[in-house]
Amino acid sequence: MVPVTGRQAPQLKVPDPALLRTGFPVRNIPTGRVFYRAFVKGRNPWFFDSMPERARFNLTGDSGTCYLAVNAETAIWERFGEELNEFHAVVRDDVQKMNLVQLALPSPVTAAATGSKRAKDFGCLREISTTGDYALTCKWAEAFHRIAMEGIFYGSRFTSESAMNAMALFGRAGEAPWPDPAAVEGVAAMQSARMGQYIGPKRPSTDRARLRTIKPK
Repeated sequence: MVPVTGRQAPQLKVPDPALLRTGFPVRNIPTGRVFYRAFVKGRNPWFFDSMPERARFNLTGDSGTCYLAVNAETAIWERFGEELNEFHAVVRDDVQKMNLVQLALPSPVTAAATGSKRAKDFGCLREISTTGDYALTCKWAEAFHRIAMEGIFYGSRFTSESAMNAMALFGRAGEAPWPDPAAVEGVAAMQSARMGQYIGPKRPSTDRARLRTIKPK
């Protein structure tokens, strides 16, 4: 395999903790700010994942990360992004296993503003939101956590808009005992987000092979 060099090579590097401490840009998010989360039915939406490298900005040990979105569409794309991008549909059975909920922050959050034009001066490039190198992005999460950031405001890789539309919230690993508001069931959630056209057939109708025949409207 020919090594990737020059402009084709990934440019995001390991974070420099000393440099980050000199004033990485922040986004202050007030108590009560509402975010969206799509999750599996029967689970607590306020779940802070601490499994190493299972997701983009996971912390480890006693701390974890809960992934939120600024709108319903982004939350659903974060949940089903791979299927939506490849097949332009999600099998109905999987949609029916999803809930969508609006979550209000129980306290103010100081988050690393990766979309700031100054972020690049600290080595934080747009690749932090798009690279598949979770070992690297989790190092950035740990570095931000060490300088007392309470989360990371970033852009979901499953959207094409330039605005930062997602937040990785840091907290104690596991389920948080915070208010769990009423959720919207998957089919209704996708329809309310104007994504009803992406609901595919039920299993076992050749599953993903059949999804390939569905064209986006």
